[in-house]
Amino acid sequence: MIELLGEWNDALENDIMQLKREVLEKFMEQGILHFILIGENVLNFHFDGTDYYEEWKEELSERGGWAVCLNLSVSSSLEFQQAGLNRYLPLITLKDWRIYKPFHLFKKVGIVLAYSLPGADL
Repeated sequence: MIELLGEWNDALENDIMQLKREVLEKFMEQGILHFILIGENVLNFHFDGTDYYEEWKEELSERGGWAVCLNLSVSSSLEFQQAGLNRYLPLITLKDWRIYKPFHLFKKVGIVLAYSLPGADL
């Protein structure tokens, strides 16, 4: 689980590339293949392209992993969906997620994914 804060700016800073190259790939090298990006404190989202999202989803899928974005703000969520990025990084809303211990949140997200995307290649 990684909690994101502030602005998610792919247009100017290519934040997804930085996150993928500097953090997520290091985790993946260690065998961590399931990611929950907590986005409730992302104030703004600025879209630039799908390349890194596609690449990350493909790499995770090939290794049996998945990634989701949890509780992205309404305004950021709308821009994220309009850009079609939810095809690569599904958006999940769980209002009471903080009551779960990490293991139980991981299991809950897995169940939500299984029910909301039947037959999907996560």
